[in-house]
Amino acid sequence: MLISTQKSFVFVANTKTASTSIEAALMPWSDIHRAGAPHRKHTSIRHLEAHYPDVFGPGGKRPADFFRFGVMRDPVEWLGSWFRYRKGNKTDSPLPANMDFAGFWEQADWNILRADGSRY
Repeated sequence: MLISTQKSFVFVANTKTASTSIEAALMPWSDIHRAGAPHRKHTSIRHLEAHYPDVFGPGGKRPADFFRFGVMRDPVEWLGSWFRYRKGNKTDSPLPANMDFAGFWEQADWNILRADGSRY
């Protein structure tokens, strides 16, 4: 997630949608950059006020005062990318080595799970 108080925008980073590249392009105009682990990078816009009271607290702006945007990807392309990511990278919740795409589809686990089992 990126926030620019000067340019009044909030970029919401969705998984597997080239968000890292978009963040790199918008970084020079951003005051706040939530990078790193998925739970930081992929924060929902409704959590802005709690995470950034200096910007969105009393006397500050509201999220609705900003241009808010994210990027979506074709759902089938996204699922394929998510499957490959979970199979080939070190994630907090890797897929089993022997799982094929059919098993991934059947499992319907299309997001990384936290240690308590809840989804990001």
